[in-house]
Amino acid sequence: MKRRTGAFVGVLGLSLVLSCVLGEAVVRYRERNRSTVPGIMPTLYYRHARLGHALVRDFSYFGWFRTDTAGFRWTDDGQRRAGGRPIILVLGGSTTFDTAVSPDLETWPARLEAWLRKEEAGFSGSVLNAGVSGYDVVDNLIRLETDLADFQPDAILLYQAHNDLFSAFARSSADVSRDRHRPDQWGTVTPWRAWLEEHSLLYAKVAGRIKALRFRGRREREASGPAPDWDDVLNKGGARFERDLESFVAVARARGILVVLMTVTHVSSGDSVPRSELATRSWANTMPGVPPSVALEGYRRFNARIRAVAQRHAIPLIDGAASSIVGPELYAEGDAVHFNAAGADRFARFVAGQFVRLVPDTTHSTVPERAEP
Repeated sequence: MKRRTGAFVGVLGLSLVLSCVLGEAVVRYRERNRSTVPGIMPTLYYRHARLGHALVRDFSYFGWFRTDTAGFRWTDDGQRRAGGRPIILVLGGSTTFDTAVSPDLETWPARLEAWLRKEEAGFSGSVLNAGVSGYDVVDNLIRLETDLADFQPDAILLYQAHNDLFSAFARSSADVSRDRHRPDQWGTVTPWRAWLEEHSLLYAKVAGRIKALRFRGRREREASGPAPDWDDVLNKGGARFERDLESFVAVARARGILVVLMTVTHVSSGDSVPRSELATRSWANTMPGVPPSVALEGYRRFNARIRAVAQRHAIPLIDGAASSIVGPELYAEGDAVHFNAAGADRFARFVAGQFVRLVPDTTHSTVPERAEP
């Protein structure tokens, strides 16, 4: 009897192992040969001790996305001069990384470099795409202090507000699993889980899907309950965002780096309510549990705070919200904030024209001496 049980367990274990190996092979084959840009790309990221997550350096995610040795998404089209100046660092979240756009050279920061060459004949520098999905202003402030300043950028373009607004809505929900005595405590990660996250695309995909479903389910449950005081949520979130933005500007200026602030745009631009059912569904997918009219009001308020910081500190401002990148045809399918390739190119052309007009000296091959901190 014991021998039969042992044999059964052995066969069952072997079958499980073979199923996992086969599943891993199928998932990797599909990821490499799929016809649409991946929505979840877990092995592109690793657990970061200070920031929670970061991009794996010098890595290709099945040919869809590529990072260089500094952890920036690839923007070099082979036409750069060695040691060329200026270095323009573009910071933001997934809307800067351009998660819905592939190949790498069609992202808006990569297209920005191409358009700057056309707009300004003297431009021989580089545009670095330092966007990381999920990062907000504070995350990029930490990066500026810990490693980004080492690149000695001549200018930083900050395209930031999407994640900060999303975080404001997330903070409005009561998470009963959160320990009020240890807020934001680092989660326990077992060695086997860490290994699977790094080496198994099948595990990482399944875990990512489960996490997304849990989040969406929680937001939908909250939406069916008493509505939050959205005005209070936006006021508190906006105040936090403005403080973080001013801290970023102060640190960059102390290091002698020019900062160019940008307002952000989305599928509905200046609308107070979505114009179409398609746009409404896009907002429901992008910010589940948040009424689209509230999301749009949030963007208006956060963009107003960006403008206020720029005016208060005499900082060049590119009004991305006025770029006319409007309508579902310029965004990823079912997405209200991430450009598709057409939207990315149009946005890059708009930004290039504004950048050349606002800070013409920075687009020349010889840039002014940077101020000492």
